[in-house]
Amino acid sequence: MIRKISGTQDLRCKNTVSITGQDYFLSIQDASVKGLMPDDKLRRTTVRFNGDKKINKLSINYGLGYTLQKSDVVNENGLGAAFPGAYIGSIMFAVMQTPDNINLLSYKDTNSKYGQFSNYFNEFALPPYVEIKNLRSLSQQNNLIGNATLSYEIAPWLKATARFNTSINDSRTDNITSPITLLNYGLTRNNTLFVNTKGSVFNSMLHTSLANVDYFLNGQAKVGEDALTISYLVGGNYRETSERNVAIQGNNLVVPTLSNVSVRSGDATILGYGNGSVIPFNGNPNYNYSLLARRASAYGTLGFGFKGWAFLELTGRNDWDSRLSAANRSNFYPGANLSLVLSDAIPSLKGGSTLTFLKLRAALSKSANVNVNPYALQATYSQPAGFPFGGNVGFTAGGTQPSPNLKPETVIGAK
Repeated sequence: MIRKISGTQDLRCKNTVSITGQDYFLSIQDASVKGLMPDDKLRRTTVRFNGDKKINKLSINYGLGYTLQKSDVVNENGLGAAFPGAYIGSIMFAVMQTPDNINLLSYKDTNSKYGQFSNYFNEFALPPYVEIKNLRSLSQQNNLIGNATLSYEIAPWLKATARFNTSINDSRTDNITSPITLLNYGLTRNNTLFVNTKGSVFNSMLHTSLANVDYFLNGQAKVGEDALTISYLVGGNYRETSERNVAIQGNNLVVPTLSNVSVRSGDATILGYGNGSVIPFNGNPNYNYSLLARRASAYGTLGFGFKGWAFLELTGRNDWDSRLSAANRSNFYPGANLSLVLSDAIPSLKGGSTLTFLKLRAALSKSANVNVNPYALQATYSQPAGFPFGGNVGFTAGGTQPSPNLKPETVIGAK
């Protein structure tokens, strides 16, 4: 079915250049993809740089990556809004409504005599090429990723490490619906489908960022002629995520060839968080919001090993999560693990041919997960469709009644 309207195979072209040095690596890649759907295309350019360096007791590893991606694809999600009086389905649905003796490629030129919408042979289906050319989603994404690790050997039995990771993403999506102007003959046909429509445009800009820092001291020491081995680690973590979106939609554009939200009749549509009446290409119904979440952690591990057959490990971690209320924000997660290799502790156990290895292990731990969005512990109000109406504002309550006393989802494991 898809081949029937595309006529060509999808095309992928990728070029890569890389340079490797003694302590660095640089790579540049450019890829372009022509999709199965006619006129769909994507181009992605990636630059990556990694390196490492050791100076006496100091070790440094670092990496930086940047990706620019642009796409121009058909926006099938806009079909319902473009033709609200008719069931359109999808481009595949339009292809399925075409008899086998019809060559859809002959309708590719939507300005030709028979390719234009007014003269399309089917009274109850939209020409696939009209959908492809009139409903477009243009997007651009800029993604920057960086990481660095610094390690310093303070003493043979103690090492300090710090790790930094960050990710910043900026994306813009423009969903453009071109107007349809029918000939006089077209206006006499099925009036649920063959109607003049104004153009519309939806603009959305999304910024997301993630910052993560780990820092810890770790080491190992031996006591009493290597009979007892002690390993230890103590450190902390800080993680911050933020997300911000700005979106606006304009219908009834008055200049057919200008997809600008300011050139419209009537009010612009400002969609709210969790109240999107129009779903853009990315399928996310949340717009015009700002979210911020922070989590700080402290953790430690202490392990003992005796003569290679007795092992004890004690762990502890405390999280402070901004998504929870102040009373429930601090949570401690302990753990313990004990194992005995009896076949090594009692060599006579391995004397026969029936037993070669025997180990006993017991473990007890507590873990938890916070799976809520920021600001999700309080009831919210949002503006419904149609508001503000002139100088009047209106709000509606959300569909859930959250609990302000939510605690982490806790799991206690015993083995």
